Amino acid sequence: MINAFIVDITKCDFDYNLLYASLSEGGKLKIDKYIKHEDKVRSLIGQILINRYTPIDEEITYLENGKPYKKSVLFNLSHSKDMVVLVTSKTHEVGVDVEYIEDEIKDGIDCFSFGEKLSPIEFYSKWTRREAIGKCTGKGIFTNFKEIPSSLGLNNYGNRNIYVETEIIGKYALSVAYESTNKLDIKIQNIDRLWGELWKLQANYLSY
Repeated sequence: MINAFIVDITKCDFDYNLLYASLSEGGKLKIDKYIKHEDKVRSLIGQILINRYTPIDEEITYLENGKPYKKSVLFNLSHSKDMVVLVTSKTHEVGVDVEYIEDEIKDGIDCFSFGEKLSPIEFYSKWTRREAIGKCTGKGIFTNFKEIPSSLGLNNYGNRNIYVETEIIGKYALSVAYESTNKLDIKIQNIDRLWGELWKLQANYLSY
């Protein structure tokens, strides 16, 4: 089972100050380094989702490739514009990417079409699949980006079997990748309400 928790900032009821106050000092420092308020909000909501939907009493540790995880759950986080997404699994390595679909593919990134004539939806769908696979495997996205598969379904990358799914949600392309030879169930939860007091020192979390 893969869990995906989605927050649309424009539709979510939350109090920035309450959520900020519920964070650890380290968490606050991560947010304070951002200059733009919208970046602070995305970082804040990402931390809140991790605190709520992974065991809060377990520290985040990092693999050699820099990918974060917790002892009892694997997770990955992505955000773009007004959407923040967390995916979790107790049994499968996961990666996620979400991107806002621009009306036109901007100069500077159009080279990542790799010669294909793609619509914006096609371009960002392929982009998010490559990013999600790169994040799932921990190999990153900018090293040999062209070599990362961009197909739906089962892919082989780095001698690992990675299944990837894509969904278009409004103006966003969302791709979830997980290490498996088979399609797994993805349980999507749209989070429309966040309150600081619900998260502060709360150790209970979703049963997977």
